[in-house]
Amino acid sequence: MYHLTNRSLTHNPSITVVGVGGTGSFLAEGLCRLSLVHPFSIHLVDHDTVEEHNLLRQNFHPRELGGFKSQVLAERLARTYRRPISYSVRTFNARSV
Repeated sequence: MYHLTNRSLTHNPSITVVGVGGTGSFLAEGLCRLSLVHPFSIHLVDHDTVEEHNLLRQNFHPRELGGFKSQVLAERLARTYRRPISYSVRTFNARSV
């Protein structure tokens, strides 16, 4: 069983979202809203690019077609929420963490 206390939010917490497609793209925006109240670092990881069929169910805009999902989302959210958001377009490898 895990127990989360507010103390864990006081030591420069960081959240990494691996995969910013259908669920991760909306989760990343929700985290940005949450971080306005309790600041923490956000890092987005996804090596996939935005394709037209992604626009129907993922948090992307037509002007972002062809861009790396993690990069265009991090840049848009950073502008919208006026906070730094880091990203990686490399393939996630759990062994390298």
